[in-house]
Amino acid sequence: MKTVIEGVLQAKIPWSFVIAGAALGGIVELFHLPSLPFAVGLYLPVSTMTPIFVGGCIRRFIEKRHQHNEAELNQRRERGILFGSGLIAGEGLLGVGIALYAFFLGKPKGVGHLLPGTLGDILSLAIFALLGYILFRRTTTK
Repeated sequence: MKTVIEGVLQAKIPWSFVIAGAALGGIVELFHLPSLPFAVGLYLPVSTMTPIFVGGCIRRFIEKRHQHNEAELNQRRERGILFGSGLIAGEGLLGVGIALYAFFLGKPKGVGHLLPGTLGDILSLAIFALLGYILFRRTTTK
């Protein structure tokens, strides 16, 4: 992304990369795969893609489980999208809040810095699993 932005600003776009990306996107489309998620998955780190992947797996499971009733499936899908959008918006607002805190009061310490050893990682994984479970329950209960 840095290369593309600098290329646009300096009028020196690396056309070989643009053409290679367009060709790869075309190949992905020929296989009837969605090219946008594929392209996003190529440049985002695994830590960012993992929640997207888990959310997609939950959606796939729900769709397979309730494919016989299209109206109910659409309602479940909408609840899942609404919940996921709320999580994304909440993360954005929390990020702004943390940035304001850091600007006015100094750099905040995260969970991993406060808890010794791998306890911070385990707590983060537990919270992630809890959010996945809540997403699952929001889309499976009436």
